[in-house]
Formats: sequence, structure tokens, C-alpha cells
Amino acid sequence: LHPFDFSLYLLNGTPQFSHLLFFLTLLSALAFASGFRTRLTGFVTWFLLASLQLRNPKVLEGADQIMTLTLFWFVCAECLNRRKEPILANAGTALLLCQVVFIYFFSAIHKVATPEWWQEADAVWLAIRKQFGADSSFLNFFLIRPSLCAFLTRGSLILEFAAPLLLLAPHRIIRSVGVFLFVCFHVSIALLLGHVFFSAVSLIALTPFVRRKGVPFQRAQPAQLPLFLIAVAILGFLNLKGLTELPWQKPLNALAHTLKVTQGWVMYASISRGYTWDEIRGRTEDGTLTNTHPFRLAFNSEPRSLAQGFGNRHWYLYINAVRDSNSNAPLLAFGRYICRKYNSSVPVGRRLDEFEWLSVSRNIDRAGNLTPIAHEPLWQHNCLERL
Repeated sequence: LHPFDFSLYLLNGTPQFSHLLFFLTLLSALAFASGFRTRLTGFVTWFLLASLQLRNPKVLEGADQIMTLTLFWFVCAECLNRRKEPILANAGTALLLCQVVFIYFFSAIHKVATPEWWQEADAVWLAIRKQFGADSSFLNFFLIRPSLCAFLTRGSLILEFAAPLLLLAPHRIIRSVGVFLFVCFHVSIALLLGHVFFSAVSLIALTPFVRRKGVPFQRAQPAQLPLFLIAVAILGFLNLKGLTELPWQKPLNALAHTLKVTQGWVMYASISRGYTWDEIRGRTEDGTLTNTHPFRLAFNSEPRSLAQGFGNRHWYLYINAVRDSNSNAPLLAFGRYICRKYNSSVPVGRRLDEFEWLSVSRNIDRAGNLTPIAHEPLWQHNCLERL
């Protein structure tokens, strides 16, 4: 965690305390959704949600970040709405709209620098091909049509670049066309890539753009304009820091982590030409070889689904984050978890003594063919010495 990150869950690690915070989060979210004291309940919901996400940042995805950010700017809009005007008439909501637009625009900036998105235009094809279980007839329809995938790749990139022009247009027809195109964009992501939760959250974030006429900038209170411009500048700097070194980067990072408004829209910006899963081969005290993979994926067996290889998407995100970590601390913590989980149900003499974590990969060549499976040692763990 960043030094300025804070989570209530770090105050107490007992299940009872976590259950209490879960209950309070649910209670505040229901109160907020029902319209009860939205300023207070919105702030409490945002803070509890951010605390929950920071309990284990390694299992987060873009949808979690979008939820926290949109809730934060909505709370700001409520706090700035002193005259009890429609919520779509102040600088807070204008910042919410800018945040959504920045997600698309800066995501496109990250993508355009990689050859898969423009020069070769095979990013969509690779993203579909790399999925576990990508042998369904629906996905094969796209895999055997690389020209269609190239059209979708370049089209999605152009659409994200055009987000400011489409979604912030003062004319209702242009804005409606923009919302419709982005709805199609997210439905396609859900169907082709399986990111249903991300697509659902992104579609909800688009709802403020659905208005009869005008945009919030036209009716925002003049006194709020300086605050709006400062906030937009900070948001721009936070998005640019991932692209280049900027002055005042450390204080901006501290502010972003304090307010839980960190930015970084690099999902699918760089797509490797392969996919990876894991094998964990252990040896017990009596010398027996055993499969210590949490989900018992067989040796030399390519998973046919995300559930078969990782259990669920959160486990998939966590294991990939641990595998890609620059520190040994996450690997050591995961190794201790494997030892505890295995040894909690076996008698002395058959306990897990050691295991080796292998990263298993398979690449896709330019012709779309799969290369042979390759094994790379990732971590060796001695359970009885490191319990």
C-alpha cells in the first residue's frame, strides 16, 4: 500500500470485525440508494467501499476503481449542491463527466503507443484468443475472421479517442449517438472478453450523459468554476503521470491516494502474444509427489476455463499480481498460504514438506498457431522451515 492509503480493515484482522464493516457498508449503500441523507451516507459508503478495496488491492480490476471514482465525484456534486438544484447543474457533476471521459481518452493514449492496437491491429484477436475456453463457436466466429477483429480494434481505439467530442457535446443527438456507441462497446467487451462486471459498472457510469438537453457546464454556478478548473487540471496531471515524468508528482500521488482518486487506465494497453497459468508441484514428508495447486489443476493440463485454472476472477487477478510482483514478499505470503491450507487437513508424517511453483506459458505465433507449452520455475518454498 501507498503510505497515504488507509483502510479500516487494517485496524483489526478478525473475521468478526470484517463482518461488521461488511454490514455497515451494505447498510450505508442501501440508505444512500434510497435517498436518505445522501451527503452523509454517500460519503460513508465511499469511504467504506474504498477501505474494502484497499484490504487487498491485488484482486482489484478496473470496475472497482471506476466505482470508487464515480461515487467520490457524485458525493462532491451533492456537497456542492447547496441550493438544492438538480444534481446535473453543478461543477461536481461536470467533474464526474470529465472523469468518465478521461477514462476512455487516456486509455486510448496508452493503447496507441503499442503496435497491437494500430499498426498490426490484432489486439482484439489476441485478447479473444488468449481466453481460457476460447474454443466456443461464438468466439471462433471472430477468430477465423482476423479482418473483422482488425476493424473492431481500430474502431474501438478511434471511439475512445472521440469520447470528449461525443459525450460532452452540447447537442442531444450527438451525445445520444456517443452513448449508444459506448453501450455497444461495453456489451461487446462483456460478450467477447467475459468482463461482465466491468461492462456493467461502465454502463452505469454512462447514465449521467443521458439528458434531454444541454450539459452541466451550461448551468454550473459561476463561483464553482475555479474549483472545477483546478480539479480538472489535477485529474489531467494524474493521468499524464503514467505517460511521462512530471513536476509535483509526489504531492499529486499523495493527494490521489488520500482521496482515493488514483488514475491508471492501462487495461489491455499492451497485450502479450501468449497466456499463462500455474502448476504447483509438492513433496510430502514421506516423499510422495502431490499436486498442491489450490484448484487441483492437473500437471501438463491447459485449463479450459477461468474457473478450472483459477477458481474465479479474483483468484486469477491475485495470482497474476503475485507472479508479476517485483518483491519476494507476496510470493512468500502465498507460499505460506499453500502450506497452511494443505497441512491443515493431513496428519503428521504426510504434511507438505516443500513445493515448486511453475509458471506455465504458451505463445501464439503470427499465423495464430500455438507454440509448445513451456515451464519456468517461479518460486521454491520449504513449508516446514517457513511456517
